[in-house]
Amino acid sequence: MVERRSLIIGIAFTISAYFILSLSEDGGVNAVIAFLLGGVVVGFIIEEKLNYAAKMKYSLTHGIILGIIAGVISIVILIIQLVLVGLASILGTSIIISVLILLAYDIIAALVGAVIGNFIKAEYRRNIEA
Repeated sequence: MVERRSLIIGIAFTISAYFILSLSEDGGVNAVIAFLLGGVVVGFIIEEKLNYAAKMKYSLTHGIILGIIAGVISIVILIIQLVLVGLASILGTSIIISVLILLAYDIIAALVGAVIGNFIKAEYRRNIEA
C-alpha cells in the first residue's frame, strides 16, 4: 500500500531542495543530494506496522515512486530553465539520452535514501524502546 502523505511530503521536500541546490555552482551533484535527502524523508515517515522485511519493501517501493515522480518534475524544471536561458536549440535528440540517465540517477538516489531512512527509523525506534 502506498502512503500518499509520505510521498507528497517527500516530493515537496525533494523539489524544493532540488530547486535551491540547483542554484549553486555544482548543481548536478547537489541535485542528486536533494533526491537522496528526499528519499531519507520518505523512508523515515512510512508508518507501516509490519515486520522489518515488509517495511524495507515499502521503503523501496516508496523510494522508486518518489524518484520517478520527482525526477520527472525536476526534468521539466530543467527543460524550462534551458528554454528561459535561451538554450532551446540543444533540446534535440541528444538530450533525450541525458534526461534518461538523469532520471535513472534520481531514481537510484531516492531509492538509496529511502533505505537509509528506513534504517534510521529502525534505529530510532530501537533506541526509544530500550
